[in-house]
Amino acid sequence: MTWLLGPVGRVLLVVMLFATGFGWGYLKGNSSGQAKVQQAWDKERAEQLAELARQQVAARQREQALQVTADRIREEKNREIAALNRRHAAVVDSLRNRPERPASTESRVPQAADHRNGRAGCTGSELYRPDAEFLVGLAQRADTIRLQLAACQAAYQSALSNLHQYDGQIKQVRYQRLGQLSDRVR
Repeated sequence: MTWLLGPVGRVLLVVMLFATGFGWGYLKGNSSGQAKVQQAWDKERAEQLAELARQQVAARQREQALQVTADRIREEKNREIAALNRRHAAVVDSLRNRPERPASTESRVPQAADHRNGRAGCTGSELYRPDAEFLVGLAQRADTIRLQLAACQAAYQSALSNLHQYDGQIKQVRYQRLGQLSDRVR
């Protein structure tokens, strides 16, 4: 036991006190560092969640604006198609007074065009009722397809312009975040 009071004991005591102090300081510093890191991580996570919530609200607003635009385009298209259908019905109704194509038992091959009043061929006013109804129906179908195409293109352009606007916002947010990351690194 006397060796504990000697020079070796004193050195051993100093080393043990130093090791105990170092261990206690390490544990205290480690837990303090963990708390700081946890606090920073929680703060960053809260910022990310707030940004996510803001972006979700913005996305919902963009979605609603696109839906309103699409509804407006669809209503306009339906209105134009309804007017086109009314015109088609009126034209078909006006064709009632036209003669039917005569039933020919001889041949199904059409005869040469009648040269009335020195004119070759025929005009729309000389068409038989079934032929005129077919052509009016074909024109109505073509106009309907044209209106649907125009509505589709308008909706696409609206969505594309909204996408370009949103893409610009995303790039701006990315640049801001890169700036924040570079500030953290410094």
